[in-house]
Amino acid sequence: MAIGKIRGNRIGRYNLDYHGTQEIPKAIFEGKDRAATFLRNILTQTEVLSFEPQQFICEGNMVVVTGQEHQRAKSSGKEIKQKRVQVYAVENNLIIRMEEFASSEVVSQ
Repeated sequence: MAIGKIRGNRIGRYNLDYHGTQEIPKAIFEGKDRAATFLRNILTQTEVLSFEPQQFICEGNMVVVTGQEHQRAKSSGKEIKQKRVQVYAVENNLIIRMEEFASSEVVSQ
């Protein structure tokens, strides 16, 4: 998902399943408000240094996005790089579910 303003009219009855990484714990967020809170927390707690979608695969009502990102925790300065796969389910042109599978690497503390 592109990082930026969360537009309520683009998210349907939304569930976000974050499967966690070596550095970030697993979490499940049910409902648009909880998913939006999760995404806002990322933006308020980290400085996103890069966010690079690399490949989009679309089939039926599913979109798979591979990519990588680099972020810095605002509280500690710790930097993490991630490679990720995000799987979106779309219904009536709205995202209704997102799952993220990622691998993290600490690059500075």
